[in-house]
Amino acid sequence: MYFLCYLENLPFFTPFMINNNFIIMQNFDLKVNTFLKKY
Repeated sequence: MYFLCYLENLPFFTPFMINNNFIIMQNFDLKVNTFLKKY
């Protein structure tokens, strides 16, 4: 599930994070929640 969401939201992540799945999963909810709050 995280992977599918990640593919749909590539602009949220830096190239560095692409190689760090743990960091992506750790910060995914924070980034999405922040994005949703802004819009």
